Amino acid sequence: LEETGSVERKKIVRRNYDFESARELVSFILSEKVVKSLSWGTKVVKLDNVECVKLPRFVRKMPAQYLYDCYVEAQKGIESEDGSIYTIRHPVERASFYRVLSA
Repeated sequence: LEETGSVERKKIVRRNYDFESARELVSFILSEKVVKSLSWGTKVVKLDNVECVKLPRFVRKMPAQYLYDCYVEAQKGIESEDGSIYTIRHPVERASFYRVLSA
């Protein structure tokens, strides 16, 4: 304080989630077998107090419960009905899954 004459604020970043888990979940939810992009409209998603991202509107191809069941199966690395294998290595909890899905 005596050297600079002011108190410097240090930027502290805290995360309440695992980045890899979030990346895998978003990748799973935005896969072509789960959602279809609409040709009209956009949605602004607020990432934090400063940053917002404009995304195209999506429509889900399957109900949320069935999608969660597919996500659980993907954690086991089991082949899905369409023959694809999507393995989740860093799963999130059920409540977190639905929170991200509803965003």
